[in-house]
Amino acid sequence: MTNQEPIKIIIEDETPYKPENKQTNPRSVVNDAGQKITGAAKQSAQTVWNSDTRRKITQQLNESLNTAVTKGSKAISTKVAETTEQTVREQTAAVQSKLQDVDWTHEAKSGISAGLKWLSTQLTDLSERVVEKNETPKTKSPSDKDQTG
Repeated sequence: MTNQEPIKIIIEDETPYKPENKQTNPRSVVNDAGQKITGAAKQSAQTVWNSDTRRKITQQLNESLNTAVTKGSKAISTKVAETTEQTVREQTAAVQSKLQDVDWTHEAKSGISAGLKWLSTQLTDLSERVVEKNETPKTKSPSDKDQTG
């Protein structure tokens, strides 16, 4: 132990911390601490908001959302178009099937039959009017007498 240097302890004249004797209001201490915390939080939030990282993340999020909305719109449009096409195909097939199932000969005969019945009724009415006029005695009007005499 002789090779070692002796340890020197230096004692400085320090005055111990003494709180000021002024009387402090607890509310003001809490208010001051609250203002300091609020100011620090505000500064931190402002720093984060203004950071490049936040800007990049926001930009990427916007791009991702725009891409998703665009893809969703295209998918919906495609599905609507497909559904509409399918509905049109089904309706066309139904009409074609109905046209093939209809007995056009029967339809034509019934249409002609109805037309002939109507024509027959009209001719009957006309003949009755003609017959009635022929059966009614003709009365001579005063002008007819003048022409004969």
